[in-house]
Amino acid sequence: MRGKLKMFHVNMLKLYVEREQTNVCVSAPDHKVSFVATVSVIDLENEDTDDVDNYESELIETPVAVAKETLRDVHINEALKANETVKVQCLLDKFSHVLTDIPGRTNVLQHDIKLTSDDPVRFKPYPIPYAMLDTVNKEVDKMIEMDIIERSDSPYSSPFVIVKKKDQSNRFCIDFRGLNSITIFDAETMGNIEEMFSKLSGYQFISKIDLTKGYWQISLVDAAKPKTAFQTPRGLFQFKVLPFGLVNSGATFVRCMRKVLEGLENVDNFVDDIIVYTRSFNHHMEVLESVFERLASANLSARPSKCYIAYSSLEVLGHIVGTDRLSPNPDKIECINSEVPACTRVIQCCGVKEWSYRLNAIIHDNSSNNISTYYSGTVVHDTITVITIP
Repeated sequence: MRGKLKMFHVNMLKLYVEREQTNVCVSAPDHKVSFVATVSVIDLENEDTDDVDNYESELIETPVAVAKETLRDVHINEALKANETVKVQCLLDKFSHVLTDIPGRTNVLQHDIKLTSDDPVRFKPYPIPYAMLDTVNKEVDKMIEMDIIERSDSPYSSPFVIVKKKDQSNRFCIDFRGLNSITIFDAETMGNIEEMFSKLSGYQFISKIDLTKGYWQISLVDAAKPKTAFQTPRGLFQFKVLPFGLVNSGATFVRCMRKVLEGLENVDNFVDDIIVYTRSFNHHMEVLESVFERLASANLSARPSKCYIAYSSLEVLGHIVGTDRLSPNPDKIECINSEVPACTRVIQCCGVKEWSYRLNAIIHDNSSNNISTYYSGTVVHDTITVITIP
């Protein structure tokens, strides 16, 4: 510390948790929770990739939903025989009402938001640059037109942010972290990726069906709608459907898909990705037809451009599966194969970052009174040597 070497006993150390800078919680006179906002625009162009992904995962994206895609956007395996391709096209024509980039509205279930406190949570809106007002108004108009949101007089209020992506386009997001902090967690079991990969072994035909903006296809119960209210320059609005990013959105969607696909063989899913796998083409067509019938019955729609039909191998959750093999997507491991940095400062920075992760893991995992773990020279007989890098 301050350029000097100091010794600290491990039992006197606590896990460091960085204070969030985007909002500061303050106590309102009526004992309701309020927040002070700081910024409404986030520039992702020069940010670290991992940090960007982590931050975006905490935000609720409101994607553009304009009907632009048709059956011609569905990806069909070009290696299929001519008669097999015709059968696929006939099947797709039969369920053209399912294959659309306009989200449906399922009749299977609705989403409820149960809270640990009856005190409303509200955020003050983030300051909006004048240049961004047009973007905000367009997104609000689109969601109103799609019957996704409605005007609100709720005591709840969450802020929105504009995320500027690397391609210079703007993404309208809503920050529901305050609401999530008082939401009762839904322990619905999520899918097991490893188990799903094991099921796909040895199958010659694999299809992937991606639902259109999956969460938006699930309605909210009336009591939950006011809790999703968010502030805009045009006033307060609330969601009529399940927003992206609520702490229990994934659990509700998984429960919905289990009900829709229950009893179907050679079918699996992970959240909104439905995987169909068979050994023969004719059987594949039968299973696909059953899946599309279930989706139609549940009033769910699938996005054509993200549907891949009858391939021998496909990318599924960052892996290439099929033809009796499982391998990581080459694009995902490109950074691992990249040239090792030659700059001394970059190498030193990587080393310090790795060391800090290891130290944090030691403090977190070894909370007992007696620690005698040797770990990269940082922990020796109950003592941690901490060196401050100038």
